[in-house]
Amino acid sequence: MKSVKKMIVFFVVLLISTIGYAGFQGFSGATNLKIFQSIKCSTGLTCTREGDKLLMTSSPTLAGTIVVQGAEGAAGILKLEADESDDNADDWQISSLSTGTFVVQTGASGTAVDLTTWTSTGDVAFGGTTPYVTVGDAGAEDHGIAFDGHSGGIDFNISNDDSVDLLVIGVGTAAGTTDAIRIDANQIVTFVQEVVGLGTDTLSGFLQKQTASTTVSLTAVQCGQTIVSNSTDVATLPEASTVLGCRYTFVCGTADDFDVNPADGTDVIGVATSSGATITPSAGDAVRCTDLGSSFTLEAVGANLWAFISHNGVITDVN
Repeated sequence: MKSVKKMIVFFVVLLISTIGYAGFQGFSGATNLKIFQSIKCSTGLTCTREGDKLLMTSSPTLAGTIVVQGAEGAAGILKLEADESDDNADDWQISSLSTGTFVVQTGASGTAVDLTTWTSTGDVAFGGTTPYVTVGDAGAEDHGIAFDGHSGGIDFNISNDDSVDLLVIGVGTAAGTTDAIRIDANQIVTFVQEVVGLGTDTLSGFLQKQTASTTVSLTAVQCGQTIVSNSTDVATLPEASTVLGCRYTFVCGTADDFDVNPADGTDVIGVATSSGATITPSAGDAVRCTDLGSSFTLEAVGANLWAFISHNGVITDVN
């Protein structure tokens, strides 16, 4: 009996020395597994034997709050390893820094994506069935997307100009300073600067803007419009030098006198031939159509000159 007890004690001592203290801590480290015939892991773990070592991998479902906490002043890091190799180039690391910055990066030193200010050096793709990117949080402030050009280059922006409730596209990184296009709540689009074609473009599908005439002074905003009289009316042109290139078309909508005056005594409405007769208004003279449907188009072509571009019907000089 004593010999049996000695053999048991000897076996236990041999077992402890073989497994080592680390073996009783969950088989971590270089544990000798040769003495075991089979290996069994708990739920959520997959265990395999690699030589004398135990490799454990897991994909458990974790509930509740998981805290990854760094030391005082250091980052709390959650590391996702792609495989068991020593190379971390294909690993990912999620870190919460003591500075209040949350970053995602490849490896331990790869380029970080700062999720606090959303800084990325690569492409960002937004997928889904109906993907939208929302900029702003309903605050009373300008907000948008700024395109940062190279050093010495040009920046652009697409912004909500909150002070005037406009969507604007412009030069620079701020709304309302150097806008090129403005869209208001009624979907009206305003081009702040020129619209230039390439010489091969066409323009179609637009209606001519018509305005009922009253005795009123025309403005630059009305350039390109057709002014249609509805009674005996007098329309006054802007000073030619302030609207060079501006055109107005005037139509007698009734069989009444419809007069068009220059802005002052120095502007001239140029020569025209009407019903075989040439009219040469002097500086400050108005021109008139009377017949229903007669019309003429004027364009500011000089500092003090409005020229006839076209005319139809009887046009007379009114001194």
